[in-house]
Amino acid sequence: MAAENGGQPLINEKTLTAEMFLARYVSNTQLLHFIDHARIEDVEGLDVFIGNVKDRTKMSVTRKTSIDKGGNPCKYPTFLHPNGPDGTKVILIGQIADFISDYQKGKFVINFTLDEVVALAETML
Repeated sequence: MAAENGGQPLINEKTLTAEMFLARYVSNTQLLHFIDHARIEDVEGLDVFIGNVKDRTKMSVTRKTSIDKGGNPCKYPTFLHPNGPDGTKVILIGQIADFISDYQKGKFVINFTLDEVVALAETML
């Protein structure tokens, strides 16, 4: 847990690995089904999202879940880059909504890309 140091909390960073991501937030079959069947724009959105999380970019996202034209639940996180914000659509497969919330709360950092977690999911079939 966080310890106090002169009134400032020390953050105890926990690295969420690709294995932990697949065990907690999205199963290997859910992820691979999404990669194989989703629109390319939605896969690219997940790739941009995971990349920003890996880079530890600050994120702003509303609590509201939207429904896209295809009927998929999604969120639109905005990443706060130094030269201006950048947003993307994230389809809420598995427990991605919990992943977004946990990242926003600073519960973990990640050390993987979407390509790496997909490759791992393929080995788990």
